[in-house]
Amino acid sequence: MDAARPHNGINQTLQQQLNLSLILRMLWKEGTCSRATLSRLSGLQRPTISNIIRDCIQCGLVVEQGLMEGEKGRRSIGIAINGDRYRVIAVKVSRRVCSVMLMGLSGECYEKECFPITQQEDATITIANLRTHIAQIIARNPQCQVLAVGMTVPGPFKRENEEIIFVTNLVGWEGVHLMKELKKLGNIPVFVGNDANAAASACLWKSGNQPGTADLVYIIAGYGIGSGIVSHGRLLTGSLGIAGEIGHTSICYDGPKCECGNRGCLECYCSALVLERNLQSRLNAGESSVLEAVSGHLTWEAIQAAIRGGDEMATREFVQVCRYLAVGIVNLINQYNPSKVVVGDLLAQLAPDLLLDTVRTHVCSLVRPSIWENLTIELDSMEEDPILLGAGLLAVEQVLERPAAFIPDMPR
Repeated sequence: MDAARPHNGINQTLQQQLNLSLILRMLWKEGTCSRATLSRLSGLQRPTISNIIRDCIQCGLVVEQGLMEGEKGRRSIGIAINGDRYRVIAVKVSRRVCSVMLMGLSGECYEKECFPITQQEDATITIANLRTHIAQIIARNPQCQVLAVGMTVPGPFKRENEEIIFVTNLVGWEGVHLMKELKKLGNIPVFVGNDANAAASACLWKSGNQPGTADLVYIIAGYGIGSGIVSHGRLLTGSLGIAGEIGHTSICYDGPKCECGNRGCLECYCSALVLERNLQSRLNAGESSVLEAVSGHLTWEAIQAAIRGGDEMATREFVQVCRYLAVGIVNLINQYNPSKVVVGDLLAQLAPDLLLDTVRTHVCSLVRPSIWENLTIELDSMEEDPILLGAGLLAVEQVLERPAAFIPDMPR
C-alpha cells in the first residue's frame, strides 16, 4: 500500500503531483538512488516509483547513471537529478559586490561572474546591471534551459511583498520592490530571500543527515551581521520572513544610533565595515601600524596581511570585533539553544583561527557549562560560497515543489 494514498479531499492529480515532488526531493537530498531505495524511503509502491521515474526521464529531469550496489547486495540502476539540461541562476547581492552563477539542479556551478556595487550606487542601476549579466549568461548557454532565478539580499527582507526594508551602508535600496524591478527578465520566475537564511539552507543541505544539523545557526559576519536559524531541521523565518536579524539586536541600550532606528545594535560594533572604520580612525589618530602605508585606501588584502603578520593595532581591533560577535552569539544561544553555530563570510576569512579562538573563549566564559558542553562552534568549511549556493537552492526548491509549472514537457 502506498504511504501517500489519497486522503479525503485530495484528488488523484494532486496526489500524483505530491508523489512526484516527494521523489524529486529525495533524489535531490540523497544523490544517486535506485528505484528500490526510493520506494523504501518514500513508502510508495514500486510501480508508482517506476511511473514517476519514467516520466522524469522522458522530459530530461532525471537520468540513469549505470549500475550501483543495491539493497541486499543486488546491483540496481542508479537514478539522479539531471543537472545538465535544466539549470537555475543564483544571484547574491552584497554591499560591495553582486555575484551571478549558472547552477545545475544538484548544485553544480557551471559559470560564475561578479561585478562591483559602489556605496552610492542606486538600486535601479545595480538591478539593470544584474539583468544584463543574467541575459548574457543565458545567451552563452543555449544548450540548457534556465528554469528560475534565486536571489539573496542583505538586511531585513519582507517576504510578503518582496520588499527590502533597508540595507545599512547602501544607498537607494530601502523599500525597493524587487519583483517589480526583476519582471523585466522576461518569463523566468524570480525568487528572493535573505542572505543569512540562504546560507543556513545551504549548510543544512550540504551536511545532509549529520548529527547536530537539525538545530543550527549560521552567522554571516561580513559587511553586515545576520543569522539563519534552523530549528528541528526547518528554517525559522518568522511571520514576515525577517527572523534572525542578529545585527539589529541591541547590546547597549544607549549606544550609537543605528540606521534601523534602534540604538546600540550589534552591527554598530561588529562587522567588516566597523573594523575598516576603526582601523582608519586609529591611523588618523597617529597609531603605529604597517597599515600606515595604505592609510586612506585600506584594502582587505592589506588588513588580512597585517592581522596575519601580527600587527599589534590591527590584531587588537580585529579581536575586539570578534568579542562583540561572541556577545551576539551568546544571545542567540540563550534564545534558540542550537547544537551548532557556524560562522562564515568576510570576518571569518581574514584570520580564521584567531576569530574562532576568540569567539569560543568568550562564549565559553558567558554561558553555563552544561550549555557549552552540548555546543559546537565552527567556521564555514564549504568550498562553495554558501550564500550564492543558497540562492540557487531557493530556486531549485521551487522547481522541485512544482516541476510541471517550470518544465513544459513534464506530465501534469
